Amino acid sequence: MNRTTRLLLLLITVVSVALALGALGWRWREAGDVMAILASKRGPFLLAAPAVMAGVLVLATKAANPKPSRYETFFVGLTLVTNFLLILALQTRMALVYLEAAAPDGVFVMRLAVAVFGLAMAVRGNFLAKAPSPEDDVHGEWARATRRTAMILVGLGLVLTAGAVTLPMTGLLALLGVAFVVILLLTHVQRRVRKGLLSA
Repeated sequence: MNRTTRLLLLLITVVSVALALGALGWRWREAGDVMAILASKRGPFLLAAPAVMAGVLVLATKAANPKPSRYETFFVGLTLVTNFLLILALQTRMALVYLEAAAPDGVFVMRLAVAVFGLAMAVRGNFLAKAPSPEDDVHGEWARATRRTAMILVGLGLVLTAGAVTLPMTGLLALLGVAFVVILLLTHVQRRVRKGLLSA
């Protein structure tokens, strides 16, 4: 993750903090009562979005490769920026609902978010497939695992995008849950392969 990506992620996080505090402050101003802020369950969730972003930003900065390749820089940057923007978009709608303002239809927002997430996943998979192997990957273990991961990401991303248009909401939510489980498994496998190379 390069300096430009970090600054962009920090900017999105600051916007998220400002949105949350602005919505809570407006609700307090209109109601004239601090308890009005907690009258809706959405209040605390507005603050959860920037908290998640800040945590991910700190972890990503600590785990960053000091000498990333061009493809790795683009892959990690695109992944984080896309996810941060999706969180910000969902938080914006939640803020509008919280303030009882005109808000986009929740189903439409959800479908749009999943479609964008799926397309971004497919693009990330494509770039991951082109990432150069580490110098210590003598037997090509990392390269093979990365190619498998990339193919699954591309396929899963396209399935999510198609599902966002065609599936009913219950099916789409189930598909999204499966996608997150698959991503966690892929991440675990990739880390085990990398850990094996480092300990060899």
